[in-house]
Amino acid sequence: MKPCMTALAILAVLALGRADTTPHRADCSIFVLKDCPIANQYAPELQRIIKRYSPVGVHFKLVFEDSDGTQKSAEEHAKTYGFSIPVVLDTKAKIAKQKGVNTSPSVVLTANGKDIYVGRIDDLYPRIGVQRPYAKTHDLRDALDACLAGKAIKVKKTQAVGCRLY
Repeated sequence: MKPCMTALAILAVLALGRADTTPHRADCSIFVLKDCPIANQYAPELQRIIKRYSPVGVHFKLVFEDSDGTQKSAEEHAKTYGFSIPVVLDTKAKIAKQKGVNTSPSVVLTANGKDIYVGRIDDLYPRIGVQRPYAKTHDLRDALDACLAGKAIKVKKTQAVGCRLY
């Protein structure tokens, strides 16, 4: 992947007189429902992932699927669970449908304008009602590591376990 400076980064340099020296390498959209217990239980793990991968050029955002929610309520929910990343409200599930996501929580990892991983965060929940003591596979971390290393992602799609989005 070739690092490049986005128009937004150029504007930041002009406005602030400095640049973030970390190249933008990928985007990760995290799809959640505010009343999904599994999504809410993933907040600490997602924060660890964000803390680990943001400094190396991965941009994260929460996509709230809430047909009767507001931007303010989505941002408040994100703050309650310790998130300080951008929040997008998708009231009609338009983004989720476009990305092929139907379960909360799900993630979409995008690099160079292409979705390179769609699915679960890990396999902590192999099915509804069953939680392992610890995850055996870390699908999102594996995809992020491969992406950042310039390698092919072995598993490009998994089925998330959680709450139905639409």
